[in-house]
Amino acid sequence: SGAAMLHNALAEHPGLDAPTLAELHDPAGRPTTIRRRRAAIERAGSVARDTALATAGRGSGLLIGATRPGGCHRLLGNAFHGMAATLSWRVPGYASWLETADTTEAYAFHRAQLQALTWRVPASRLVLRDSFHARHLQQLLRVYPDAKVVQVHRDPADTVTACAGIATALRGRTTRQVRPAGQEWADRVERHLVAAERARLDVPRGRLLDLRFDDLVADPAGQVRAVLAFAGVTATPMFDRVVATFVAGTAREARRARPFQPAEFGLSRRELHSRYAVYRTRYGV
Repeated sequence: SGAAMLHNALAEHPGLDAPTLAELHDPAGRPTTIRRRRAAIERAGSVARDTALATAGRGSGLLIGATRPGGCHRLLGNAFHGMAATLSWRVPGYASWLETADTTEAYAFHRAQLQALTWRVPASRLVLRDSFHARHLQQLLRVYPDAKVVQVHRDPADTVTACAGIATALRGRTTRQVRPAGQEWADRVERHLVAAERARLDVPRGRLLDLRFDDLVADPAGQVRAVLAFAGVTATPMFDRVVATFVAGTAREARRARPFQPAEFGLSRRELHSRYAVYRTRYGV
């Protein structure tokens, strides 16, 4: 995703810290020896391999790795408030509850886990990622009052299709009869976008930056510099080169993949474009 690519690119900056999947997988862990550290990385690597294998060749999971930046939805999941769980399992009642739940306490636990992770390297500025944060900005900023938010916007038809594809693949690991996920995710993404637009109204001026996925792909160094300026972090020519190299490599991998298509899940791109026309017009996607 665009957010994952941006997250990984920002993690290359020496003044920023993006906790890895291995760290987020076991936030309370204390690997005091090399042997224990390797064991922790191997456990996280197993999770990464299983996830990547489920969607192999489809363009998803390209940036999942034990020592790569991980999504902080895992910390919310430890508080049973992780919307990402609805990708792996079809749990409509739980998903409906999550959409309206007050997540303040979950974010407080999220922060406590981050403190446990980062107390040994206290000076770095954290970069975190979870697309589902967008609908809970009021609760997030209540717990992280100094946080700045970056939202990457892309065609919702691509988002719906990717979510349906990932959900179908992940659920197929635990059952032979996977229910169609297309309409489920078309509905969920629509509700998410409406809630996210409402949540933006509570964000103080100057605390939210919007980026377009297409701009990130076309000019990665420029877009990353914009994020750094927004965060008050200085870019360097060397960092620009690192970002350009990283994004080019990721793009090559993505071009070799066969992306999920709406028709695979009983959906029509034209109908999805019509359904999300207001969002697409507002953000130029």
